[in-house]
Amino acid sequence: MPKDGLITGIHRASLHGSAKTVANNVDAAERFVQTARELGIKTQKWSNLTNRHVHEVVREWQQEGLKDSTIKGYMSGVRALARAWGNQKVAETDNKRFNIGNRVYVDNVDKSILPEPYEKAVTALRSGNDIEQRVGIVLELARHLGLRFEEAYKFDCQHSLIGGNTPETFTGLFITDGTKGGRDRNLHTITSEMRKAVARHHAFTSGRGNLMMPGWKEKSVRQEFYKIAREHGISRKDSNGSFHAARHARAHEIFRDTCGFEPPCRHASKEDFIAAARASRGDDYARLVNEAEVQVRTQFGHGAGRRDISAQYLGSWK
Repeated sequence: MPKDGLITGIHRASLHGSAKTVANNVDAAERFVQTARELGIKTQKWSNLTNRHVHEVVREWQQEGLKDSTIKGYMSGVRALARAWGNQKVAETDNKRFNIGNRVYVDNVDKSILPEPYEKAVTALRSGNDIEQRVGIVLELARHLGLRFEEAYKFDCQHSLIGGNTPETFTGLFITDGTKGGRDRNLHTITSEMRKAVARHHAFTSGRGNLMMPGWKEKSVRQEFYKIAREHGISRKDSNGSFHAARHARAHEIFRDTCGFEPPCRHASKEDFIAAARASRGDDYARLVNEAEVQVRTQFGHGAGRRDISAQYLGSWK
């Protein structure tokens, strides 16, 4: 596989500051490149990077629910690399240009992973080598448990099963490893697909340990897992997304199971959504929609009142 020009540029750049500052900027720039590739951005030189590219990546981070402070930290690394390669247009653009710190715009676009490419990928990954099997299980945990990428590769049956220590007997899940801000959460509603995904994890790890390769640093795990996922068609171009898009699909599933109809982002307009919802559930539709939104927020590890978060996954209808 050819080398990534932006990654090569990171490690060849002359960066200034303390060793810690340089290391933080390198990590932030690598995270930027990873998200850019997930979005299908193909630029290979930091000197050719545009503010449009940066805005796309920032918007994706916002939709993932990253804090403004986190995004600002990442942007410091992006600007450091842009400056090192003479791209002053990106280096000198402030955060306001990218709406950092502003309300995230909800565009009501379906960002869930497409079912057929997802099934094709996980089927191939299940019969692949050791690392490919790990990637497949991470993808399934994102899709059926709604786990963030880091939560999925750090998921450990030994720590997480409640009410029973086998895939057949557990009655709930305690999500604690890799959670954002250390905010643990419980999953009480267990579907058959969730149980199957946990069973595959349990069999692969013998019920002990997570899916990180022994001796690998987290940065290497992340890069390798995303690379393998792309090689199996998990990308914006081929399947409408990556691990995070699988999480979107789980949000839609929660919504359908609660409401009996599709979420707003699956409709052409808010008016079409309301008409379909009312036709399905009558005047009770609004109560069900509100209940589904709260379920998505809490099951995904966000505050119950964060309507802006559930809107990113389900779309807005008000």
